[in-house]
Amino acid sequence: MFLGGCAADTHLVRADLRKGRVDLDGRLLEPGWRDAVSIDGFVVETPSRPLTEADSDIPVPAPPLTEAFVLWDERFLYFAFFCADEDLVVGRVGARDEVEIRLRVGGNRAEPLRVVISLPQSVTVEGEAGSSELPWGGVEAATAVFGSPDDGGDIDRFYSVEVRIPFAALGLEPFALSRPERIEVRLLRREVSRGHRTDLVHPEPRMQRDLERAWADLVLSWD
Repeated sequence: MFLGGCAADTHLVRADLRKGRVDLDGRLLEPGWRDAVSIDGFVVETPSRPLTEADSDIPVPAPPLTEAFVLWDERFLYFAFFCADEDLVVGRVGARDEVEIRLRVGGNRAEPLRVVISLPQSVTVEGEAGSSELPWGGVEAATAVFGSPDDGGDIDRFYSVEVRIPFAALGLEPFALSRPERIEVRLLRREVSRGHRTDLVHPEPRMQRDLERAWADLVLSWD
């Protein structure tokens, strides 16, 4: 984990110091998010593919707009996603809209913490839970949906997600700035639309064969 400013590099993800309220309601309207830096540049990790053979004749939709934001304070990391989506899908496991956060401490041999948030509001946490004894390592999440999921007769707008992850879930409690650890992050979005699923990821890999190894350093900014 690096402290200070963040360069314009897709392999650096900036987390701004939280200066305002975050209510964790999924709507991203709180003062805490107002000045957070937008993380975009999500790229296709897995090309769009039909969910069933019957869907193979449906035209492949273009990847939608995806933005993420990260904040931090002395106890938590806060993640938010804004996902444009004209066809919201909450149907069945493995075929619904969702986002995922992967975090690891101490380099590429570390076991990542995986947090998956699926619409309408399902949270799955896998990996090491640090020293926390709370359910899911103390991870909390909320979603807000703007549209009519699973209704092919209308055009939806977007969904948004807020996630709060304790540093304890990464084994970093008490959080000691005097002994910073390196934290790496990988952000994913799984988009289901018109019978197809597309996987989007940030950061963008430097080479195509590095898709599974593409991680960004999390930069904790004091600004």
